Amino acid sequence: MYKASRITAILLVLALLAPAGAAGASGYAEPTQGGISVSAPAAIAVDTATKQVIFDKNADEKRPAGTVTKTMSLLLFARALEKGDWTADEEVQVSENAAKQGGASAFLDNGGKYKLGELLRAVCMMSANDACMALAEKYAGTEEAFVQRMNECAAELGLKDVAFTNCTGLPEDSAPLSARDIAVIACELSRHSRILQYCDVWLYTFEHPGGRETELTNANRLIRSYEDCDGLQTGSSAKSGYCMAATARRASTRLVCVVMGNADSAGRQKDTTSLFEYGFANFTSLKAVRQGEIVERNVPVEGGVTPLTHVVSMQDLTVLVPKGTESALAKEVALDKALVAPLKAGEPLGTVQVRQGDNVLASAPVTVKEDIAVSSLMYYIKAVLRDWIKLF
Repeated sequence: MYKASRITAILLVLALLAPAGAAGASGYAEPTQGGISVSAPAAIAVDTATKQVIFDKNADEKRPAGTVTKTMSLLLFARALEKGDWTADEEVQVSENAAKQGGASAFLDNGGKYKLGELLRAVCMMSANDACMALAEKYAGTEEAFVQRMNECAAELGLKDVAFTNCTGLPEDSAPLSARDIAVIACELSRHSRILQYCDVWLYTFEHPGGRETELTNANRLIRSYEDCDGLQTGSSAKSGYCMAATARRASTRLVCVVMGNADSAGRQKDTTSLFEYGFANFTSLKAVRQGEIVERNVPVEGGVTPLTHVVSMQDLTVLVPKGTESALAKEVALDKALVAPLKAGEPLGTVQVRQGDNVLASAPVTVKEDIAVSSLMYYIKAVLRDWIKLF
């Protein structure tokens, strides 16, 4: 029962930041990319829970990204909301610089005061450059300072050779990104439910301070045509072509798909739909182990006041597996050594591994369910005294 952990902890089946290979740790190969093809020059499809890549076409090629760059801006905005630094109802005054932004626009009034949530909605739905600039200035004071935060966040996410130059993706000579770069950001962004709520609206009447109205139509047509899609950003320009970072959820599985350089909007929509359908038809994401779950019962404890204890996982473990193979999953606990009191709950004592055949899909540290003191004469004396005191 007691054996040293002999396999390094593997939390992901395939790391999103590593190029997809011919065969993953899950044991299935991708030489034909699922038998599907996309017209986009670069594309990637990723399971957001495990970061496993299920489709990859030139995903590491740096390309003009257009206004899909706003996925990074939105991530910073989303974090500000989540941390409580911002509230959706607070007012933001629009600067002249923000109001004069070209391209997609919510036609904001120079000097006008808008609710922060409404500006965020305009960015999420139609990639409004004026609203994005107003929020960037609200966040950091100037666009330059905000761009610095964008690049700091890129480094935090592990992105390589990425240097943002603006918050909107315009002008066209802004920093190139790879489909994998965008997918990393989009996976993180898709964790923020408020952003998805704003993205998942087809039509909206945007009201200006003076009573003027602007009808917003979502630039992501999949919001209307693909039931499971609820975000995230589109972009297009002469240099970038038509790009999209989209996310969709079906049952327990959420995917992010990125396409770059399509010839037109219809092509970008068709490619993204094909990637979603391929992913949902062939894979399922499931939580194989939950944090605090008992993964091994009645493990002997040497010298403990409790002779047996339960071992629990210290983390959730989610895996992505080909559909129909779920029953082949198995859990295996490997303790570093025999359990000897005293033991502290929360102290790593080994690992639990989720396996499929010989392949380790994921692993997490394990610990005892509760503290276990040393069994000793003094312990029993103290226990008797405690019980005696309770009688009086």
